[in-house]
Amino acid sequence: MAEKNCRQCNQPFIPNRAYQLYCSIECKNAHFARPVPPIQVKTCLCCGKTFESKLVRHYFCSNECFCTYQKTNKEPKLLQTLVCLNCNRPFQQKSHTQKLCGPECAKDYKKKLSSKKTPDNRCCPECNKLFQKKDASQIFCSTACQQSHQHKKETTKGLNLVRCPGCRKKFDNSTTRSQFCSPKCKLKFNTRKLLKRP
Repeated sequence: MAEKNCRQCNQPFIPNRAYQLYCSIECKNAHFARPVPPIQVKTCLCCGKTFESKLVRHYFCSNECFCTYQKTNKEPKLLQTLVCLNCNRPFQQKSHTQKLCGPECAKDYKKKLSSKKTPDNRCCPECNKLFQKKDASQIFCSTACQQSHQHKKETTKGLNLVRCPGCRKKFDNSTTRSQFCSPKCKLKFNTRKLLKRP
């Protein structure tokens, strides 16, 4: 192979591989090494002592100073007297998220909110009846309508899909007109029946 110049020390070397760029591992590590930050002398914001640190965002000499500084300089959130959303009576907050005076008012308020919601009615594409959907993804009023709609789709394609009683898988019986997808399933189903008999 032809000689190359090392990217770090610019000295010529014969590479072992075509994509080799450095003459040694030391030169490679030196090229990718991060510069060491200088040591800075800082003063602690809590106790006022001087300490050495390499980090820029280092303001305390120890964890104890950090905790004491947070406790002393943190402004406590005061609990307010609010008006209950349900009974419109003033009450003293026990927590910052409290908006109702008690559990009874909370139950009444939830009932009021649920009664205000209008029922979401939908028309079933199979029987054309209006029904109140339970989920956002519900399309049919019942499982029977869903199955009949699916069966219509499959028959229009020219397939007569039937569920095999042996393995419970769907298969096309338009040519065979058999209840089972294979003779193995038929044998298994019949043996199960015989075993169940007293």
